Amino acid sequence: MLISLIVVVTVTFIICLAEVSKTVSYLLFAVDIAAAIVFTVCPVRITRASAR
Repeated sequence: MLISLIVVVTVTFIICLAEVSKTVSYLLFAVDIAAAIVFTVCPVRITRASAR
């Protein structure tokens, strides 16, 4: 009984870790895209503003 409980807890813990790391990687991916957009758009706007 106790062993099966430990197995269930361990498996649940591993699944939770996998889900969390997946979420974290999605968040990092989103941050990466946002940073790329900002670094692309901002210099373009600055150069256009200075060109005027």
